[in-house]
Amino acid sequence: MLIGTASGGPETYAKRGYDEAMRVQLNVGIMNYCGIPKSQLEIMYDVMEDDATRRALLDRARQLGASWF
Repeated sequence: MLIGTASGGPETYAKRGYDEAMRVQLNVGIMNYCGIPKSQLEIMYDVMEDDATRRALLDRARQLGASWF
């Protein structure tokens, strides 16, 4: 499980395909190359928004970690 943080919103990354490019590069180009066949990139957007957003993203990260295996 790879969790990345982004200060911008998802539309900013999707506009030019940056989100998908990061997924391919990290999941295939690095993780799969290193022999890790199961990987997932979760991008946490808008981390600089406000405290409530950051708390919600931390909760989401905890949920992802708890359910990964």
